[in-house]
Amino acid sequence: MIVASLSVALWWWSEVNGRSDLRPYLFVQFLPMLLVPAAMLMRMRPRFAGAAPDAARWGVLVGYALAKGLEVADHAVFDLLGLTSGHTLKHRRLRLQPAGCCAALARRVRDQLR
Repeated sequence: MIVASLSVALWWWSEVNGRSDLRPYLFVQFLPMLLVPAAMLMRMRPRFAGAAPDAARWGVLVGYALAKGLEVADHAVFDLLGLTSGHTLKHRRLRLQPAGCCAALARRVRDQLR
């Protein structure tokens, strides 16, 4: 959270100084999209017994990629739909993500208690 906030502050500072440097912000936004699948492919095991199964983790990653795609296509989505933008749909999509994670976690805990 601190790194993300700092990246936005650096972006703002660069805008004020006429340089408009988005690299720190993009680094914070997209590095997890590379590191998380790499860690999953290395078959790193969860730290606690109630962690979501691999399928649920891949679902979260795909959902995040979909949300980022909607954000990138913000104007195109608005031009296509006319009522809402890609950025708005991104937030609508991401609000569903915790429910899917909680459902996967609940299934795993239920299965372990049997």
